[in-house]
Amino acid sequence: KDAKLKDEAEALGSKLAALTVKVGAKVGGSGKIFGSVGNIQIAEAIKSQGIDVDRRAIKIIGGNPKEVGSYEAELKLHREVEVKLAFEVVGE
Repeated sequence: KDAKLKDEAEALGSKLAALTVKVGAKVGGSGKIFGSVGNIQIAEAIKSQGIDVDRRAIKIIGGNPKEVGSYEAELKLHREVEVKLAFEVVGE
């Protein structure tokens, strides 16, 4: 059973690695966003592309983004499966 879960996690990881994830945020004049982007927004952006990911599995590398640009997150899909996800914060 655990091997099946691991295989499913690896398959999900491959799908995630191929995604281009853009997270929209309200932006002020200087490129700074209002508030910050968290794992909930990333999970929603991934879900909008048809993949459901538990927001608690997402860890943003370097802390929550506070301005537009490219960032990276790590997703723990299984105790033996972690995948890096590149995402971009864009102004809405």
